[in-house]
Amino acid sequence: MFEPLIDTKSGKNNVIHKAINNTLIAGVYKIMLSIWLYLAKSTSLYNKLLNLFRLEVYWKERIIGVLGLGMYFFGNLIEILSSPTHTTTDPPAIWMTGTFLSIALIWVSLSRFKENTSTLFKIFIYFVNFNVIIGYGSSTHGAVDNQAFYLFISYAIFIVTSQMLESRKEMLAMTVFEIAMFAGIIYLNRDAKPLLLQPTQMLMFTFVMVGNIIIGVQRMRLTQISGDSSIQFKAISENARDIQCIVNSDFNFMYINPAVKEITGFNFSELGGKKFLTLVAVEDQQAVLNALDKVKQSPETKQSVEYRIKTMDDAFIWVESIFSGFKLSAKGRADLIFAETRNIETRKKLEHEIQQQLHVEEMLIKHSNQFINVGRTEIQHGIDIALGEFGTMLGADAVMVYRMHGKLQDEFRSTNQWTDPKSAGVLKNFNQGIKINQQLVAFLRSLRGE
Repeated sequence: MFEPLIDTKSGKNNVIHKAINNTLIAGVYKIMLSIWLYLAKSTSLYNKLLNLFRLEVYWKERIIGVLGLGMYFFGNLIEILSSPTHTTTDPPAIWMTGTFLSIALIWVSLSRFKENTSTLFKIFIYFVNFNVIIGYGSSTHGAVDNQAFYLFISYAIFIVTSQMLESRKEMLAMTVFEIAMFAGIIYLNRDAKPLLLQPTQMLMFTFVMVGNIIIGVQRMRLTQISGDSSIQFKAISENARDIQCIVNSDFNFMYINPAVKEITGFNFSELGGKKFLTLVAVEDQQAVLNALDKVKQSPETKQSVEYRIKTMDDAFIWVESIFSGFKLSAKGRADLIFAETRNIETRKKLEHEIQQQLHVEEMLIKHSNQFINVGRTEIQHGIDIALGEFGTMLGADAVMVYRMHGKLQDEFRSTNQWTDPKSAGVLKNFNQGIKINQQLVAFLRSLRGE
């Protein structure tokens, strides 16, 4: 039995509507195939797919994009395949636009243009809410149960999407948009007596709008920093041993916990509003600045830097800071950066001592190998060279070697000396030979096990 060209109930041209749907589906298939081939050509398809759900800056927007793709493309595809007329309830322009925005949102969040993800995400959620409200408008001419279902879907999508917004202004703008859209739809379909005009439904609508704003504002108060930099996590941070601070995009201090007083001697009143680099040693400022710039540009990354900071006594101590993004701008950059700084002075001294000991052992092995099978003169010359290297490494002014002399070995005599060129006259203060008594000799011999 042939399908009629014109639907007698709706007046819709079935052939044209079906042809448009099939053409658009073919186009979307080509786009999906191109994306799949791009992923397949990559070094690791698994890693590329894993990137879709990696917990970084835009992972929430990416998941919403994937859900939107499932709703607009695969949902309508299933409807076309299962429908006797192979058509969709949604007009082709609507579901095609939704599919395009979903794919664009996923792609942008993974590309080098990811700083535009937030803007594209807002466009997408406005479009989704617009689509659902239009769907409710179409249902006003049908059964009450159908209207109730679309209202429920509208409320659910509005609450979920608006709670992903990052500021009160954005949430208020979304609420105004929602109210204006519902008002326009009800006015245009007023003759059908929409369900939303009933007093109980209007009360429910008001409850959803106001309640969503209250929940959103409370969420922002608990998870974000207000305009006057009132830090909500202060109670936890003020009891920490390590320095915890927040700097703005210009790298000025916005908040520092009391641990800074114990480590540096400064307090927040002395550092508030000043540059983070104020505390950093001049030689280490470039390394710290590079780390801050990287976090500012890519807030999903963390940077660890070891450097020296100045204390109130003008001394310098070694610290290690881990920088991470704290609050993002609309362009995906870090408006605020969190830094946790730990005192590693003891660790650095231990590392220096171990490194110095390793150098000493290395030089001892090197010079001891040189003294094998050589004459006395060469040994003396080799000792002088070794003394020079040891003295330079240790930062000494002079190094002297004494040996026991005399028949009774009752004298120490200096056989080798090294002095720093800047301290050439220091040897005048030392005796080249030192007489010792027999008791001291016996003691020294006992140390040697004789």
